[in-house]
Amino acid sequence: MTHVVSVGPGASCPLSAILKKNPLMLCAVSGLHQYRRTSFPDMAKFGSPTRSMHIDPGSLNQVSPSERAIMTSAVSKPIYRQPTALHIEDQVQEKRCGHLMGEIIVDRETYFSRLRAAVTARNKIQSKMLLIARTDARQQLGFDEAIERLQDAMEIGVDIVFFEAMAFKEEANKICEIFKKTDTPVLLNMVPRGVTTNLTAQEAQEIGFRLMIFPGLCIAPVIKSVTAEMEHLTTHGTLSAGNDGAGVNGAFDLCGLQECIGIDQTTGGKAYEKVG
Repeated sequence: MTHVVSVGPGASCPLSAILKKNPLMLCAVSGLHQYRRTSFPDMAKFGSPTRSMHIDPGSLNQVSPSERAIMTSAVSKPIYRQPTALHIEDQVQEKRCGHLMGEIIVDRETYFSRLRAAVTARNKIQSKMLLIARTDARQQLGFDEAIERLQDAMEIGVDIVFFEAMAFKEEANKICEIFKKTDTPVLLNMVPRGVTTNLTAQEAQEIGFRLMIFPGLCIAPVIKSVTAEMEHLTTHGTLSAGNDGAGVNGAFDLCGLQECIGIDQTTGGKAYEKVG
């Protein structure tokens, strides 16, 4: 099973660097959710994934008035180097987290048009990119509607299905049983204190999930540590004893400063000659 650590929009460079250097994690950074590969044994037939992007309807709408054109562009001309996979979902442009209540879901044809555009563009350029169909229909339209949308998505040509915010472990079992019949990989989104019942990686694999992502994994630890440090500063007027790590220079090095210096020196540049 693939394990993903998903760091939301605005993730700091040092944190991203730490995650990218950890071979046991997949990392998602800066809103478009780029994923770094760990293991993908069950999906070897799909190639070797290295990076994924989450296509949000809202952000796409800012690029072009035509949704089909946007989706085609997202597949054939991604912002980053070509990702291995795209998440495509069925919320309206003003979307929200799938674990908040009250999402507004587009009709089937609107959703399917997004998927068809992505599949068509992917096939046209003969890309090995994987397409992940995500549905948030469970909360507003019911379990059966969400399942049917994903089944139709497979008919359109996506590679993986993503049933967002399943409410019970029984639903998770049922979803995997349904898609096991067609050997369809199912992705599990494990949001801390979200709608979905907490599952370990082993439990998820035993149920039948082939991929598992952990968005927000670092939110609580970061909030806790930053809050404690700010409280210490307010009370004592100085840094805490625990804030004696690598410091700013260590953060720069973690983000690749020494590599930049090496490249600059190798190519005869002087941009970093006075930098430590």
